[in-house]
Amino acid sequence: MHFIGSILWFLVYLLNHEEKSIERLPFLAALTLAISLIFTFFSKIFNLFHAYTVEDFCAYFALACIIDNFIFIYQNKNKEKENKVK
Repeated sequence: MHFIGSILWFLVYLLNHEEKSIERLPFLAALTLAISLIFTFFSKIFNLFHAYTVEDFCAYFALACIIDNFIFIYQNKNKEKENKVK
């Protein structure tokens, strides 16, 4: 189920970013890595650590896509506000 969700969120990512999607891929990869490290760190602290699976990676990737989409939308709204002020 996480695999399908990550594919759907990646499609939303591609549709939102259009031609800038390739430029933002390094940021998406870094965000996925950061989320993975954060969840691994906290799961070790609270003794919830289990083997890192493909489902975990898909969930972290989907979460990174969601966060990146929110950042992109927020940046576009700020650009629109700046253009209205000018």
